[in-house]
Amino acid sequence: MVDSAYSQEQGFVGPYRGKYRKHIDQFKGVDRRKLNDKEQFNYAHSKIRNVVERTFGVCKKRWKILKSIPFYEREKQVQIIVACFALNNWVWKCKNGSMPRRTYPLSEWVHINQDKDTKSLRDGITIGIMYDINAKYVGCV
Repeated sequence: MVDSAYSQEQGFVGPYRGKYRKHIDQFKGVDRRKLNDKEQFNYAHSKIRNVVERTFGVCKKRWKILKSIPFYEREKQVQIIVACFALNNWVWKCKNGSMPRRTYPLSEWVHINQDKDTKSLRDGITIGIMYDINAKYVGCV
């Protein structure tokens, strides 16, 4: 998840650019049912980015190695970050009894989507979001 400053490249899923709202504060007071598909995606994207950024803040306070990851190879840096987030989830689970949301096997999702270009991936996610929203308001879910 990246903000609109990044280009749409493999592995970087950013919001739709152009005339569409991109930041969480731009959606305040807006009836989500009236948003088009691209703004629905941008809304979900901004909420997820917000959670990720807050979680990074929590993890940086808890796991000092994240404040300045030494000059390890990129793969090692990714492993350190994933380990810190996994430990953070474990601490959450120990304190609260369970994770706050349903989880899924990330490795399976990554494997399924690894060959998709980022635009196709984002468009597929957008279709799923619109399906869920339409089903919810029509009463199918």
